[in-house]
Amino acid sequence: MDARPPFTPPPPALARQLLAGLPQAVLLIDANGTIAYANTAAETATGRSAAQLAGTPIAELFAGSSELLALLERAAREEAAVVGRDMKFTAPAAIRRVDMHALPLAERPGDILI
Repeated sequence: MDARPPFTPPPPALARQLLAGLPQAVLLIDANGTIAYANTAAETATGRSAAQLAGTPIAELFAGSSELLALLERAAREEAAVVGRDMKFTAPAAIRRVDMHALPLAERPGDILI
């Protein structure tokens, strides 16, 4: 017999607080391919504020990073989590190598968390 209480998801405000505090960049890409959410680490990585990123097409942000776009397309097509290692991301001031995890969200069809 399992004595643990059933899982209860955190309230939205707490979830946003947790995402904002992560040291890894997190972006939520909506079903239209635009950025719906960016945490603080994503602001730092891209050189843009969350307000500037909101509504930006991910294809624009990743314009110089075809392998990142291909990974996102694969995650959407397969409706499965995919991982890319040592991929090129062209940031405002430099080219960086990044690892990227793309996770389609079952609760929000078409949306992908990276």
